[in-house]
Amino acid sequence: HTHTHTHTHTHIYIYIYIYIYTYVHIHNTHVHTHTHTHTHIHTHTHTRTHTYIHLYIYLFIVYIYIYLFIYFFLYIYYIFIYLFIYQCTIFQSLREIVMSHL
Repeated sequence: HTHTHTHTHTHIYIYIYIYIYTYVHIHNTHVHTHTHTHTHIHTHTHTRTHTYIHLYIYLFIVYIYIYLFIYFFLYIYYIFIYLFIYQCTIFQSLREIVMSHL
């Protein structure tokens, strides 16, 4: 169980890294277009990259939320299964003890 936990964490780190990388890349191109010229076409691309940045941020947040949501559900699901099995075994052993004493 601990293995899957660390695995999920590395996944999140990878996504964060990818996100930062794309963000920096877009931001750099955006700064580049902005500083070079102030023509209409360039300002248009400038606003477009800006929208892209917002879109990336939004998608990333949504993605992380979905990911955490699924992870949380799986975690609860595992706990429930574990408890259920565990309780069953406890119940079984208790019944055996009671039966042996009778």
